[in-house]
Amino acid sequence: MAVHTDIFIGHTTTDFYNTPQSIHVCNVWNIDTGARWPNKLTIMDIDSKGYW
Repeated sequence: MAVHTDIFIGHTTTDFYNTPQSIHVCNVWNIDTGARWPNKLTIMDIDSKGYW
């Protein structure tokens, strides 16, 4: 079983930081890219860190 030290958050869209992209700082990933707003839903594979 893989142990993850990363933290994945949402709720506060990255639009508040003037970007439609996911934000990664240190071990925190904000993947809320504003699906409710004009942007798209982001889905992430937490093992590979790939997202689409």
